[in-house]
Amino acid sequence: IFEDEALKKKIESKNQYENYIYSVRNTLGDEKLKDKFSSEDKSAVEEATKTHQAFLDANPDAEAETYDAKTKELEAVFQPIMTKIYQSMGGEAGGMPGMPGGMGGM
Repeated sequence: IFEDEALKKKIESKNQYENYIYSVRNTLGDEKLKDKFSSEDKSAVEEATKTHQAFLDANPDAEAETYDAKTKELEAVFQPIMTKIYQSMGGEAGGMPGMPGGMGGM
């Protein structure tokens, strides 16, 4: 039973990581937001998503803890940039797309 739980957690962590990479990439291309990214921020986010996608592709069987740590690494790059963008917009967007911080209970 423990092995099943560990495998389930690994799959959930991998899926969450993959979904976050996808979400970040989509946010970068979002019509309402794409011109709000500074060129430096856009480059940083593009580079981070490429790096994380390459890691995911190269490590299909990493441990759950590894996927969780990599998700946090990408969040550390992306969330401060999104916070800056939403503050510059006056915070008018309800619920930040691409910010699955509320997914902790899944």
